[in-house]
Amino acid sequence: MTRKSFDMQLNELCEKLSSMGHFVVDMLGEAMKAVLSGNIELAERVVAMDDTVDDMDLDIENLCVQMLARQQPLGSDLRLIVTTLKVISDLERIGDYAEDIAKITPIVVGKDMSQLFKDIPELGHMAMEMIRKAVKAFIERDVELAHNVCKDDAPVDRLFRHILASSISYIRSNPQDAEAGVYTVLLARRLERTADHATNIAERVHYLVTGKLVQLAKFYRET
Repeated sequence: MTRKSFDMQLNELCEKLSSMGHFVVDMLGEAMKAVLSGNIELAERVVAMDDTVDDMDLDIENLCVQMLARQQPLGSDLRLIVTTLKVISDLERIGDYAEDIAKITPIVVGKDMSQLFKDIPELGHMAMEMIRKAVKAFIERDVELAHNVCKDDAPVDRLFRHILASSISYIRSNPQDAEAGVYTVLLARRLERTADHATNIAERVHYLVTGKLVQLAKFYRET
C-alpha cells in the first residue's frame, strides 16, 4: 500500500467516525424529544437507529483492523487508529443510552412528569453539547476544546446529583408513584454517563495530539 493510499484510508476513517458521532448526537436528541413529549412512534424510530450505530461501529472497527494488519503503522498514524477504536466504543455506548432513554417513553406516557422532569431538558442539552464538542475536538485535533469538554463534566455531575436528590424526595412523598421517580433517576443517569463518555473521547483527543495518556477529567473534578 502506498503512502497516498494509506492517507486516503486515514481520511476515510476520520470521515466515518465523524458521521457516527453526528448520528449518535442526533439519536440522543431524538430520544430526548420522544421521552419529553411522550411520542411513542418517535421512540420506536430511535430504538431502530441503534442497529445503524452498531453497523457503523463494526464497519469502522473492521477498517481499523485491516489498516493495522496491512500497514503496521507507527507514531501518529498508530495513535489515530488506536484512538478511533476507543472513540467508537464510547459512541456505541452512547447509542445504547439513547435507546434506553427512548424505551422509557411508553412507561411515562400518561403520567404527570412535569415536576420530576423539570431539570431533565437542561441535563440532556449539556450532555449533547459535550458529545458535539468532543467529536469536533477529535476531527479538528483541538486539545483546548478537549479540555473544555472535561471542564463541562462537573456541572453535569452537579445537576445529576440535584435531580437524584429531588427524585428521592419525590418518591418518599409520593410512594404510590415511585415508578415515575425511579425512571427519572434512570433517565438522568443515562445522560450523566453520556457526559462521562464525552470526557473519555476528549482524553483520547489529548492522547492523539500529544502522545500522552492523561486523565484530564480529574483536573476539573470537584471535591
